[in-house]
Amino acid sequence: MTNILDKVIGYVSPQAALSRAQARVMLDGIRAYEAASPRSDWRPRRAGASANANHLADAATMRAKARALYENVSFMKRGINGKVNALIGTGIQSYCTMPDAVAKQVDNRLKNWADECDADAVHNLYSLEHAAWRAVEIDGEALIRLRPRRREDRLSIPLQLQLLEIDWLDTQKNGPNGNNIIVEGIEYDALGRRVAYWLYPAHPGELVLTRRDQGWQSRPVPAEYIIHVYAPQRPGAGRGVSALHATINRVRDLATYEDSEAARKNLESRLGIIVSGAANSGMPNFDPTGKPGQSGQSAQHLGSLPGGAMVRLPDGMNITTVKPEAVPGTVEYAKHHLRMIAMGVEVTYEMISGDYSEANFSSSRMGRMEFKRTCEVVQWMDIIPRMRRRILNAACAAAYLDGSIPQPNPTFDHTTPRWEYVNPRDDIAAEALELATGLGTWSEKLRSRGLRPEVHWAELRNDVNQLKQNDLLDLLVMLQKSRTLSEASGQQPQN
Repeated sequence: MTNILDKVIGYVSPQAALSRAQARVMLDGIRAYEAASPRSDWRPRRAGASANANHLADAATMRAKARALYENVSFMKRGINGKVNALIGTGIQSYCTMPDAVAKQVDNRLKNWADECDADAVHNLYSLEHAAWRAVEIDGEALIRLRPRRREDRLSIPLQLQLLEIDWLDTQKNGPNGNNIIVEGIEYDALGRRVAYWLYPAHPGELVLTRRDQGWQSRPVPAEYIIHVYAPQRPGAGRGVSALHATINRVRDLATYEDSEAARKNLESRLGIIVSGAANSGMPNFDPTGKPGQSGQSAQHLGSLPGGAMVRLPDGMNITTVKPEAVPGTVEYAKHHLRMIAMGVEVTYEMISGDYSEANFSSSRMGRMEFKRTCEVVQWMDIIPRMRRRILNAACAAAYLDGSIPQPNPTFDHTTPRWEYVNPRDDIAAEALELATGLGTWSEKLRSRGLRPEVHWAELRNDVNQLKQNDLLDLLVMLQKSRTLSEASGQQPQN
């Protein structure tokens, strides 16, 4: 399409006008990236919107759907629980790396506090973190509110944690607030730092409001008392989205299909009979409810056929059986969708389905390695820096102010849960080789098993002393040497 400028250029220089027209055709019809071609009829929805704008529009709906699927679809619950168990397990272990005297004092104080840290008296520290990250997988985010306590409360550390669903945050709170700006209930200063979270006095969906005198207005809570746990998906994202967001529709479709398939299987198991001819002669008439019917009906229910019985039919009656045909491909269809769902949730097919019929050692090991790599990224990029470290920093700051520890900000090393062995014999041998070559440490290996190194060594020392006192140590050493020599020579050890 030419415009006035093109006409003027064409009047002055036809060659220049032709070049312009050719360039316009190339821009409109030929692109370096085929995905950018205007001939494609696919247009992304809400193109160009920020992460926060998309979240404000869609997150609440996705969260409600994700919760419903987790609560009602068995394989979805299994997949999410399996993922959280791999990420958190029985708890990420953290140990102070300060000098021994300080480290022992800090570790002991945190160990005692772990059992009394929950403000709702439901969790210990490890199960609270487990519940928090399960909420992150389903809802996309969770809040942990820091609740300072008095010395009279007689806690190991004068601090408790309150785990809150993200519904407590007033998402509709948006706009300027003095020199600050509020976006989806989070208040930022001029430098983009979070200064407050606007929280309701109770969960918006609570059955009974315990503090009616507070009204239903959200109030700001300083950001230093809130640990916002989420995994940002886009730069600038102030909120998180459900891990099920890419699979919600597919899970719903598969669950609906399974319900329909169950109904169809129910019909397939039934044998229907159509009676024609002299159907009324000598036989009672019944309606579909089993009650006596009236004569003259165009179609009548004649009752049920007794199992194993010999029934005499009136003369002239014609019988036609109706048996629905089974439709194949149900298992293949379900497996395909389960694999796609597992990809969207970032777990393995076996984890979400419980089906190991097609797995072998190699495929299981490869799938496990890929899943382990995914979990390690989440553990070290999100869980430890966004939740674990902030909890420990807050606890140590409170303990220091209380005079319980000598350092306000001690440093920690973290050990994630140990992965179960695929081939125990070879895997343990590999760990022993790492220790022998200095590529691993005893303490790190013990922590990965959920053990405290100092406790382990104390128990081992006590066991050795007991063996010495009972004159059994030399016997065990001799038996172990005999076994080692036998294995080296390829022979079975003698009993």
